[in-house]
Amino acid sequence: MTEEELLGVIEQAAREGWTELDLSGKDLTVLPREIGKLTQLKKLILGKYDKTAKLFADEFYRTLALGWPVDAAIQTTRNAISIEVGQDKPDFATPVLYMRAKDGIIMSGF
Repeated sequence: MTEEELLGVIEQAAREGWTELDLSGKDLTVLPREIGKLTQLKKLILGKYDKTAKLFADEFYRTLALGWPVDAAIQTTRNAISIEVGQDKPDFATPVLYMRAKDGIIMSGF
């Protein structure tokens, strides 16, 4: 999307009082200051990884609920993401886990 096209969309959204604007997949690297005109906006979608975020949450918490250790849950989640979106996109590598628990158990007794 060119800057001129983006400014046109912003102008239309401001004029019509849009509450949601999806700019994902537009190859934007910067937002113009005119974005501040969108005072009615409640949801601005910039990334194209919303599908991945939902997949992550679904798979990760499902696996934790089954009693798997958190490190194993992360790994199965990364596998699910790589199957769904492919390994040619950086999505599957995004979930990174840093922890000190040696056994991968962060909660017990639930």
